[in-house]
Amino acid sequence: MLFNSKPQDFDVPPEQINDLNKPMWDKAMKELQKIAKFKTPSLKLKYLLNGWMITNNSFSLFGSVKDNQAASAEDILKILPYIIVKSQADTLPLQIK
Repeated sequence: MLFNSKPQDFDVPPEQINDLNKPMWDKAMKELQKIAKFKTPSLKLKYLLNGWMITNNSFSLFGSVKDNQAASAEDILKILPYIIVKSQADTLPLQIK
């Protein structure tokens, strides 16, 4: 089942999978889970954007070019589907329409 996926299943680079990023990813997952609670598109987009920003910030806060941990846009686009799947926001496509 997809909910049991690991970051490696989404080709997330191993150097991005660490104890600093995972709590931020969990926080992003919680933001995505909030989408179903709201009716207005603006609030739904707010939590979708919050999830994206938390994910993006986790890379910029804890990444380092010197230590080969800096994330590229491609890395972020690999981790975002993982976060969406792990958030178990199975109705996310319906919620953002």
